[in-house]
Amino acid sequence: MRLTMKRGLNSGNDVLLIVGHLAMIAALPLHSPWTFLVGIVVATGSEIRGERAAATWLRRILRDTHAGIETRTTLREFLLLLILVREWPGHHMPRTVLLCTAAFMLRRLLRIPTTAVIARLNRSRRLPVETRNIDAAGLRIAKGPKRPLAPLASDVNQVATLFGIAGPLLALATGELWIAVLGNVLMLLTALAWGGYLAPHLLRNRRIANRAAALRHVQKWLESYRPETMVHFSGTRTSGYQLNMWLETMAQLDGRTVVLLSDRHLMEELAPTSLPVVCVPVGAELMNMDWSSVKVVFYAANVGASIQTLRLPTARHVFIGHGDSDKLASVNPFSRVYDEIWTAGRAGVDRYAEAQVGVREEALVEVGRPQLGRIRRGPRDGGVPTVLYAPTWENWTEDPGSSSLRLTGEKIIAALLASPEPVRVLYRPHPFTGLRDPRVAAVDARIRRMLTAANQRAAAGTTPVPNGQRESALAELATVRRELASLLGPWQGAGGDGADQTRDCRLTREQELRITRLRERRGELVWATGRPEEHRLVIGDDYELYDCFNESDALVSDISSVVSDFMASGKPYAITDSAALGEEEFRARNTAARAAVILTPDAGGLGTLLAAVRDPAADDLAERREALKSYLLGPEEPSSTVRFQAALDDLVARARLGRVPRQQSEPAVLR
Repeated sequence: MRLTMKRGLNSGNDVLLIVGHLAMIAALPLHSPWTFLVGIVVATGSEIRGERAAATWLRRILRDTHAGIETRTTLREFLLLLILVREWPGHHMPRTVLLCTAAFMLRRLLRIPTTAVIARLNRSRRLPVETRNIDAAGLRIAKGPKRPLAPLASDVNQVATLFGIAGPLLALATGELWIAVLGNVLMLLTALAWGGYLAPHLLRNRRIANRAAALRHVQKWLESYRPETMVHFSGTRTSGYQLNMWLETMAQLDGRTVVLLSDRHLMEELAPTSLPVVCVPVGAELMNMDWSSVKVVFYAANVGASIQTLRLPTARHVFIGHGDSDKLASVNPFSRVYDEIWTAGRAGVDRYAEAQVGVREEALVEVGRPQLGRIRRGPRDGGVPTVLYAPTWENWTEDPGSSSLRLTGEKIIAALLASPEPVRVLYRPHPFTGLRDPRVAAVDARIRRMLTAANQRAAAGTTPVPNGQRESALAELATVRRELASLLGPWQGAGGDGADQTRDCRLTREQELRITRLRERRGELVWATGRPEEHRLVIGDDYELYDCFNESDALVSDISSVVSDFMASGKPYAITDSAALGEEEFRARNTAARAAVILTPDAGGLGTLLAAVRDPAADDLAERREALKSYLLGPEEPSSTVRFQAALDDLVARARLGRVPRQQSEPAVLR
């Protein structure tokens, strides 16, 4: 999902909108009811599709100039009346125009109560607090509509208008007045049927707990559960991955943990978890709740909403971030507000010391990266050499060193595709790609087309997966997806809204582990169903990042946490010097670059990376990678999960005693 407004035309849908209205206008001088009928059908279809698609540049302009969908509907009705006045023969014209005008007015009057009902339903079902894995029986939540009511209401209005316009047009073309009457009757019946659809929902939802009762219900649960550990998260759309990467780690911890969200949209991105989750969007209501049992609060991102929990005086506040890298975000001066900052390895500690942003050395604790246990070490077993290209996004500045995608991305892909010996490419763009810079989004689109074209050219000459093996994998994949869909249905909003998910989303730890196993198996099967040489765009639910690590022999990336995590595999990797600093300066500035093949802005250096993949004897950086891995990610023993739990236990104990500082004599594992 992309946050930027899509520019230009959305898959031809905007073209249809323009063509439809031009056809209706042209029908007047052409004296052609049939041209008008074609135009209204095309325009209506475009309006319905447009309500489901992302907002486009054209529709934004129309909305901002007060030419939104309601104005366009009125225009179509007005054009119909014009063509009826001009073209209807004989003395029936006045009564026909009067009939259509009255029907249009009556339909609009019928929309007043239905719109009021939708507003009432939306208010009652928009709970002040949404939850997961918490008993919501006290909230008395009735089952809601299967689809959002606002876009559905727009669709119904468009269909009703189509009946009301098409009927008189057909009557004009055929000379049969009854067709006009039938069209208007169908229009009004559609509006009445819509009201009949809404009425039962209004009756069922009249008993849902009000705002005060809902907040009291969650407060009562807090008093009963008494969580000691909290993960607080807030962020923009598509930032949910920053939290999701920590859910499994938190679920493994001893003690009572709660996830607190400050943004309702993050509930849509939340990965299935057995942890209790509470979302309180209004800061004042969140701050009025009693969180005094919480002893440790974890933060995965630096955001302004963190102030809502940083105010808790009885808790210790810990920044855990969402990855370890040499980006400036990894040494944000905002970090001074936390009691402690937990880093993966010694590199994180040194990074803060060198940045001199005011973070105390005793506040830095090395705990490793508990998420990396799934990454397999060492090379894959045979197959075509596979390179994963995973560039980061363009960031908020014009710094060319942030991402290689805009200036070098196409050159990297082109060089890999043109390699004399076959190379398989896996392309994984950052979720924020194109967020700020449409030029980066355009490069991303071109790279996707390059991979598609390369696959099409190679399809005839590649070795296919044996039919029996592929069919077996596809059959099992379908079974795995069905079971996952059954387990994840409520979490993915199947047939319900946020209130339904608050009522239905429950997951035991056993079910969570089952989902994890099914996802791992789904990943294995997705890879097994393709050709061994097939290039892939590895985005979406089917492709976990760490599975992509396991499926590749080398990585090409930028300065980001992806590089640090990939180091757990021990495989070769390259980083692009997009700002053309020069190899020596680039290595000096970026810790992760010390054991990397450095690519120039024109993708020079890829040959060195591919040589290291094909022949271990040519891998001159292997020993350096191993040493750097320990520096960035910490020692392998004891495991990072053990170290993380030990650090938490120590902090909880000190929080119970009050503001007791961490002692310098503590075990080195926590340093």
